[in-house]
Amino acid sequence: TRFSSELTCDVKGQPYQYHAIESADYTQNLAGPLVPSAPETFDRNIVLWDIVKYSTKDPEDQADLSHSLALCATNALNLFGATRTDYSPAGDGGFAVFDSGAKALAFSKTLREHVTSKDITIRTGIYQGEVAFTKRGPVGPSVLRADAMSAQAPPNGIAILIDVWDTLDKIAKADWQTTKIAQDIFSLEPRSEPPPRPITVPPMPP
Repeated sequence: TRFSSELTCDVKGQPYQYHAIESADYTQNLAGPLVPSAPETFDRNIVLWDIVKYSTKDPEDQADLSHSLALCATNALNLFGATRTDYSPAGDGGFAVFDSGAKALAFSKTLREHVTSKDITIRTGIYQGEVAFTKRGPVGPSVLRADAMSAQAPPNGIAILIDVWDTLDKIAKADWQTTKIAQDIFSLEPRSEPPPRPITVPPMPP
């Protein structure tokens, strides 16, 4: 941060000396506090999740579910090396941002596995758009669109923007079966494993 040479102005008829802050991040106004510059926006893949039928639970169950989900999300986020600025709690769930659709889907799968083991049913939305990073986490209209998409996902399923799905390779897509639920949205559910083929043992010769 740099300061200007001494400046003078009149305050209630008396001369007042001050130094202005010369910085790209801040501007100084004698009539108000320091104002931070607008945060820079980045294009990211947003994953937003919440608990299915959370509002129908009694308060004690809600508290237990929220606590368990927060622990599951933290463990999953740690596996993907997410920093504090990459995610934020939101109501009965949370959201996180990733730099690729493949990471976003892989995280969603990992989170689903964690919560399923705790008998928690969630739904997830994956959207791609601009977000700004602030001290309280990523923000922007794209987060709201991810929230609207999660509401369309089936229990324990994922609603994903088709544009994001189209960026994935065959390996990332292999675990999921898709259903088109809107012009630009696929619903994803885990692909069921084929049943094992029966083994026929020939009869013993007489």
